[in-house]
Amino acid sequence: MDGNRILKEEGVNILPPDWLSDYQVRTIDASVISEPGSTGTDWRLHYSIKLFGLQCDQFLISRPGVGESFVNFGVNKNDLLLGDAAYCGFRGLAHVSNRGGYFLVRFKNKAFTLLQENKKEFRMLVELKKLSYGEVGDWSVQATTSNSNNKLAIRVCAIKKSEEEAEKSLKKVLRAMRKKQRKIDPETLELHRYVILLTSLPNNIKRDLIMELYRSRWQIEVAFKRLKSIMGLGHLHKIDEESAQAWLHGKLLVALLAQAIVDEGRFFSPWGYPVQTK
Repeated sequence: MDGNRILKEEGVNILPPDWLSDYQVRTIDASVISEPGSTGTDWRLHYSIKLFGLQCDQFLISRPGVGESFVNFGVNKNDLLLGDAAYCGFRGLAHVSNRGGYFLVRFKNKAFTLLQENKKEFRMLVELKKLSYGEVGDWSVQATTSNSNNKLAIRVCAIKKSEEEAEKSLKKVLRAMRKKQRKIDPETLELHRYVILLTSLPNNIKRDLIMELYRSRWQIEVAFKRLKSIMGLGHLHKIDEESAQAWLHGKLLVALLAQAIVDEGRFFSPWGYPVQTK
């Protein structure tokens, strides 16, 4: 059995579909690493993996003051970066676009202003309420902020959740807000009835494909679970800052070496050639 087939059986696609052949798809996220006795965030691991093949291509270890943003990563032409709502910041999205890359992120309400072609503000909730269950909406808008004269061309792609899934989302966010003792405004709460994505991908890429691609973003979360459970990355055993950074980089080096060995083993054949199976 060849390596590609093994990875497919594990739910990992090595080769992108034809419509993504021009892009290098990367999924981005960050995770908290704490020191002994800590009750907060001491370090943050910013991590990027190639979606097809799941190899780490970049990481950054920072103090918690460095927030989650695409600006923490290098971007090459035709890179396509996937991120959750934490990455829905104007500066980060502009960072990707200005370097010839593309982005696909979960929408974060009030992160910046969205404008229609007539320069009027895009009334997202009004448009979303026109969708029926399972229908995917697609709108072309421009993003801007009060602190910037620049505008970003963006597509808003959204789908209405089922009543059951919507209620689950509402209960989850309300529970989280109560725990943090924060209030949530009615508009933001209502938006949780939809899956809303922002992307800079061109209009010739179908909205259904964009929604489907975002579902693959969870692979980065699986990568973090492996790092923390197998490599013991979740709890830092060094308190001195210099030794802490050395410890973290050492753990990541071991993790990357282990990944390289696993990848090599997947393609290794003791007979010197791949064995075809029916």
